[in-house]
Amino acid sequence: MLDVWSNVSGFLCSTAHLIYSTEQAHVMNFLIKSLALLRLDASNGRDVMCKNVKELISFEMDYSLDYFILHVISGQLSQNISNNRFVEHIIYILKNMLSRRATIVLKTETTIQMVSSLLIHSEQPGVRLEPATFGDTISTKSSGSSGLAGSLIAQQKAILLLKKMSGLFSLILENVSVQKIPTQLQSRLVDFFINSLVSISGYGHSAMKSETVIALLEALTKLLSVMTISLAGGTFNKLFNLLIESFHQHDGAKLSQSPSTQNAAIFATTSNSINQSINEMSVCSAELKDRLNDATLSTIANLISGNLELGITRLIEVAWNGDPKLRKLILEAVSRVLNQKSSNSATVQAEVHAKLCELHKLITIITDEGTLPLVNALINALPTENADQLSRVLVINFSEKHLLNELLWVILYREAECSMSPSTLFRGSSLASKIIGYCFRVYGHAYLHQTLTPLFQYLQENPNRVYEIEQEKVPQGVALEETINETKKMAELAFNLIVDSEQNFPGRLRSVCHALFHVINTRFPNSGLSALGKILFLRFFNPAIVSPYENQMMNKRPTKAMSRGLTLVSKILQATVNQSSLSKEGGMAYFQSLINEQAEAVNNFLSSIALNDSSVSWLESATLAPSLNKILLRNIHQLFSDHRCEIVSQLRLLTTHTNLCSRVDALLHALPEQISSTKFASVSDSGDSSLPPFYQINQVDNSLATFVLVLRRITMAEVDSVKKYIDEKCAKLRFSCVIDCLLCEYPVSLAKVFSTNIMPNIDKLIVLFCSPKVLTQLNEPYFNKTPIMFESSSIVVHYDQLPNITLRLMTIQPTSHYSARMLASNGINVTIKLIENFVKIERECKWHDRPLIASDVFACTAFEQIELINKNTVTFVINENQMMSLHLDDARDLVEKIFAMRSRNTINACSDAQIQIQANYEDVITLALVHIGDADVEVRTTAYKLLNFLISTLNLPIKAPIQDAPGIFVPSNCARFLTNIVTSLVNNRPQLMLSLLPKIIHHGSNGLLNCLKDSWSSLSNMEKESLDEIFAVLIVSSNHGPLSTLILNTVWPIIGQQHAILEHLLTHLLQSHISLTKISEICQALVAESLQFSVVVIGQTIAGLHASADTHIQKLLAMLLVISFNASNVILDSQLPNLMHILTCLVGTGSKFMCCAIFAITSNIFHSFSTNSSYTFAEDFHRTLSLFLQQLNSEETLRLFDVAEIGDGQVIINEAMRLMSIEDEFELYTLQSNDGSINEQNSDRISNDENHKVPLSNVHQLISLFMAIVGEIEKNLEGGRQWISEWRATSKYWAFHTGSSQNLQIRSLIAYSCLANSVIDVDIRTTVSLLLQVVKRRESLTSIAGVTLSLIRLHTLTPSNSSIHRLIFWIVILLFQLENAQIYEYGIQLLHANLVTLDQMGVFEHTSLEQIAMDARIHLEWDLKALDQYAGLSFRANFHFALIGYLLKGLRQPFLCTKVLQLIQLILRIIAKTNHCNPFVLSQNSLPYLLALLPFDDKVQQRFRLASTSEQTSTTRSVLPPQWSLNTSSSSNVIAENPIINVWNEDEEEETAVLLDPHVIIGEQLQSLTVTVLAILARSCPNVHLVLDFLLEAVSVFPSVVPVIECLLDQRIVGLVQSCHSVQMLSTVVRLIETSALDDSTTGTTPQQVCTFLQQSGFAGLWRYAGAFLSTRASRQAINANLISCLECILACL
Repeated sequence: MLDVWSNVSGFLCSTAHLIYSTEQAHVMNFLIKSLALLRLDASNGRDVMCKNVKELISFEMDYSLDYFILHVISGQLSQNISNNRFVEHIIYILKNMLSRRATIVLKTETTIQMVSSLLIHSEQPGVRLEPATFGDTISTKSSGSSGLAGSLIAQQKAILLLKKMSGLFSLILENVSVQKIPTQLQSRLVDFFINSLVSISGYGHSAMKSETVIALLEALTKLLSVMTISLAGGTFNKLFNLLIESFHQHDGAKLSQSPSTQNAAIFATTSNSINQSINEMSVCSAELKDRLNDATLSTIANLISGNLELGITRLIEVAWNGDPKLRKLILEAVSRVLNQKSSNSATVQAEVHAKLCELHKLITIITDEGTLPLVNALINALPTENADQLSRVLVINFSEKHLLNELLWVILYREAECSMSPSTLFRGSSLASKIIGYCFRVYGHAYLHQTLTPLFQYLQENPNRVYEIEQEKVPQGVALEETINETKKMAELAFNLIVDSEQNFPGRLRSVCHALFHVINTRFPNSGLSALGKILFLRFFNPAIVSPYENQMMNKRPTKAMSRGLTLVSKILQATVNQSSLSKEGGMAYFQSLINEQAEAVNNFLSSIALNDSSVSWLESATLAPSLNKILLRNIHQLFSDHRCEIVSQLRLLTTHTNLCSRVDALLHALPEQISSTKFASVSDSGDSSLPPFYQINQVDNSLATFVLVLRRITMAEVDSVKKYIDEKCAKLRFSCVIDCLLCEYPVSLAKVFSTNIMPNIDKLIVLFCSPKVLTQLNEPYFNKTPIMFESSSIVVHYDQLPNITLRLMTIQPTSHYSARMLASNGINVTIKLIENFVKIERECKWHDRPLIASDVFACTAFEQIELINKNTVTFVINENQMMSLHLDDARDLVEKIFAMRSRNTINACSDAQIQIQANYEDVITLALVHIGDADVEVRTTAYKLLNFLISTLNLPIKAPIQDAPGIFVPSNCARFLTNIVTSLVNNRPQLMLSLLPKIIHHGSNGLLNCLKDSWSSLSNMEKESLDEIFAVLIVSSNHGPLSTLILNTVWPIIGQQHAILEHLLTHLLQSHISLTKISEICQALVAESLQFSVVVIGQTIAGLHASADTHIQKLLAMLLVISFNASNVILDSQLPNLMHILTCLVGTGSKFMCCAIFAITSNIFHSFSTNSSYTFAEDFHRTLSLFLQQLNSEETLRLFDVAEIGDGQVIINEAMRLMSIEDEFELYTLQSNDGSINEQNSDRISNDENHKVPLSNVHQLISLFMAIVGEIEKNLEGGRQWISEWRATSKYWAFHTGSSQNLQIRSLIAYSCLANSVIDVDIRTTVSLLLQVVKRRESLTSIAGVTLSLIRLHTLTPSNSSIHRLIFWIVILLFQLENAQIYEYGIQLLHANLVTLDQMGVFEHTSLEQIAMDARIHLEWDLKALDQYAGLSFRANFHFALIGYLLKGLRQPFLCTKVLQLIQLILRIIAKTNHCNPFVLSQNSLPYLLALLPFDDKVQQRFRLASTSEQTSTTRSVLPPQWSLNTSSSSNVIAENPIINVWNEDEEEETAVLLDPHVIIGEQLQSLTVTVLAILARSCPNVHLVLDFLLEAVSVFPSVVPVIECLLDQRIVGLVQSCHSVQMLSTVVRLIETSALDDSTTGTTPQQVCTFLQQSGFAGLWRYAGAFLSTRASRQAINANLISCLECILACL
């Protein structure tokens, strides 16, 4: 049954509209009964029936019944307001109807009834949402599970119903004019929203609650935006405080309350307001938060708009007293208020204009191939019906850009290519045809008037003259020959007029013909002139001749005889250019002779306009800069928005224009899909439905009532409603009416507005700005009995209540006058006046035989196109159907002035907002200016946008206009930016200073600022104590209070120009306890006008670096950080070497802030070279600099700065800024103590090893990197610089300066070693002396390593006869004694560089390494002998095994292995070079090096084998390098690539040899050293199986040294046995153990004897030294007297 009922009901609903007109009662009865089903109590099928009824009424009933349905529903709703379920169902139906039917307009009675019923329902018990308190919530939660569940269910239902009602109210407010709702009901709605917001705030947070709050705010916003009543003060303050407190609770900040705040009690009682839900944002999503904020801001904006005087004052008050987050939102609210009250949303329009202007430019892009990609995409994407609009857009666009020829060539040739015959060219409705037609209409409008006017005048001389060629159509009494002659005479006149007008043919039109001719001739050779003639006459001359009235050539329609004559003339003209014979066309044959006579003249005319390019030269010299064409932009937006997908798709097909495609796609996505025409409106009140078209401007007492009728506010659809309103208002009232005709291009019929019943009540009509069209209406008999006046002086009362724009144009005097002649059928003399942004065209008319001035007023932006035809003619295109041409003396000047008016035309606020902004001008401007310097970036950005809006809205005269942008970062100190703006504003409005001063100087001294500006120069004459007091006041004021912004922007720059006090000022700043952020701001201000302070900062930084104790480095770095961004703040020509020295000394030291700051300063310095306008570089260098900056941001370079773990470059800089913002100075200095930061209490904070976070090799690499880019800059800079030389001199000075801090002295030495190009003996001696000093101190091993690192390069630059070259070997050996990893690494590199240098000097040609070293040892023998004994490695006993003993230590370390191997290979080659043999020939000298290379070098493994191996099989085992040597990134080598010493052809085939050859390894000492080296390798070598094989052979070859193996390998063998998984290796180990045991039983030698033997041989430390490196403490203890004495001897030898 339910299904049957459902189907029948659906049928009845869908057909109800068909019988409504005859059976209205039945339809109403059916609808009432259907609605009654929604009130059913619980029964079977109730839910299904209710659902069907709701869906059927909502969606099935026809739209024509909407008013009827809503009327019935409102009645039923008022009768059943207590039925909760029924009300919810009705809300559902109403929301569906109002949502899906956008065109529905609610009737006033229905709206009032529905809204009233819903409000009554909302107040009923059980429905009303009661306010919840904290105590109620606790008691509910403790009352048990059942009570809690019931309470939650009731709460959810109430909140859900509130959400539904709010949504319905929003729809009702959208579909009804609130002006028709009684004021009492509007007040009830406001109270309902306020109470609901207060009530819902007490409930627990949930997503539903948040959505309900948003729905409430959106509905309230719509109500506030359209309501006609002003809120009472108490209601306004209550709602305002309620909304403001929502932001306060959202940020958890307490709103400071000014004593002047009104209604403090209300403010306090509403503290638990609407958005308590926002305060629990751990649950609420960010999107919901944003929606809540946005909805609240919109509500505030609309609330303030209803009472601007009170609202803006309250907003400003709260903005000054609120916290940063609240200030940001308040600033945004102020912007929205002004934005809403401006005409057409100025900010939005500006953004839309910017994007549309970008599209405007992209349309005219021409590729290198000459194509127009976007034009082609538009042609392919747009349907045919858009061809007319597209043709106008393209022609106007390209014409304004002076690119019309390019467009014509592309479009015309596109169609010509597809045509098969010249006769069919441009004949259809193609885009090319429409473009040609539009060009003919616009560019030829004035020309046709001037050329063909004599023809139409001749025609009008005798209107009854007959023109006919057919006998049967000739009237009786008229001879056919006579009519033919008349026709021929008129045709001859037309020929002569056209042919003789060649000199007057317009330049732009000539360009069109020129393009047509060449395109046709290219496609169809020798057909160009003929086809051009056909097109020109068919589409240009003949349409104007045939339809003169439609083309404004005649003021009356021609008679039938005239039309016949004009038609025959057009046929004759067309036949002439078609070159066709008329002999077969009957009567037309009479004109064949005329055609033949005129053919040559016509051809000459066509040739002249098609081929003569020089005739358009005037046009090129008369080109005008394009102006903002709003109508064009609107058309562009319409085309692109309606077909954006198709256009982008077409662009994507053009693979060569992907960039253009992405740009267009981004612009289209950024543009709104719909832009109302009011956004491009020329005036503020045109078409605005909220402004009444008919209103009274005085109060009726005993005087005559006066009304104003504004014609521009009435549309054709509203005529009846306006007429009805006038009838109701004035039916029993005598009144006078002011008719405002301004800017009404198409006025409505006044006879339809004033009914016959009202006309007798009109005392008089006062017509303002009467146009010719309105004057024509007033001449009708309908108005004969009504007095009509045209003078504004007739308005004697309430003159200021006229529309604002009308009042402006009545009072403002014109800026320019032009006398002109309008090109029309009879030629009209007019006067053109330019008034503000309007063009007024006046003409003299007659009114009752009296002269009268009628005027047409156009906004300067109302013209679709303004075309300068020639120097005396201009054509205005008003729309596609209307244009006018004017002839005047200086047409170009007129057009230029109109274009200038267009350019400066801004969107002005409507009158009420203008007045209120002017009243609060100082407060609002101050609010924006002061908050641009706010600490919060969001506040600054919002304030910047507010200032931009104010400037554009109020048209403020500033010298440097600001540019709004969707996303922009505004720095905290933008003094330079604000200076021009503030100066301009203050000069223009002196009273602005009265608003600025109270906020800047809280004690209220109005003359203090001017006094201070003139007195800062006297500071140089003050005592230091006085200066300290002044600086203290300024610093405190800069740090705290509202005075800080102005002091930073004005006072500090002036002080920065006082050079005499800057050093004292810097000292005072460093001693002040203020944050680095504030110091940096003051520093920025000090260098704003003078660069001397930056020089002082750099000098103080260098002095502080080398002082024994200076705790101000961080502050100085903060200053350098902010100074270094702008190259103009730093005198790079003189300070770059100093800056490089600072970076060298501080990179990688100190706290995290210092590391980040050094990196940021480095990036800023080199970035500033590119941005500094005083330096000129080639494009190649800019690429080089860009690559360097990218390298600077690489992970490897960041590791050198010790900031790699922080992130990329921007993250590092952000971290530096975060650390700068720390207020507690001690916290900043100690914040990074756990990772090697600086401690303020340490007297020498960067001299300890713990603080050297960055290895000195990193410093070395960075210096090399800096040196390379500085050198590149020097090379590419004109004029030459000596920065490298100056840097070198600075580094050398501080490296050898005895008073410097030790660590910074070492860094200076490293820098000098990199920068030096030659070194004298004195410098090298000083370097060795420095090494001796740091060794003696035993404080810093890093300093020892630093001197070692610097020696690597320095000693190579000394003369070849310097003794340092032969002493470096023993310096390295001394450094090896310390057994420190870093010193050892640099020692290896130093020895390597020394050997390479000696080899390049040819020393090893005949002298061995051993001989050179031992000869240099003579003077050091005493001390070195003691060190040999201490180390257990005797160079006297065996030089090479002693050396390899030191090198074996490095082989065990992954990060040193490669460098040590390179050094061993170099030594092996040097030995071979001296002996003139192959490096891989076994000898006693090469033996230790070959043993060391055995596990690592493939070549050694290939050349040497085991004795037990067959002679036919060589040991070619491929041994891979250890895994750690591949994966572990060793520290960068600071020396150059190793040179290769070629001593033998190593690639030639050689037989393998036995490594453990007893004939070479002779004697127990040599054998024991050999086996010991193998044992050391077996202990740590990654290829242990190979070494074990040779050890196994050594047991059999050298049986006497078996105890050595047993003694040294006991622990290693045990470990191998336990962990070995290789059968081969395990077999080797077992055999080694067995062999050792057997040999041990025969020899009887004990391990103690073996160790004693090694000790006696001078190698007791061979095994020990190869172990791990010592700790820092142990390394320091290794510095003994012998080592120091030896260094002193070396120094004495230099």
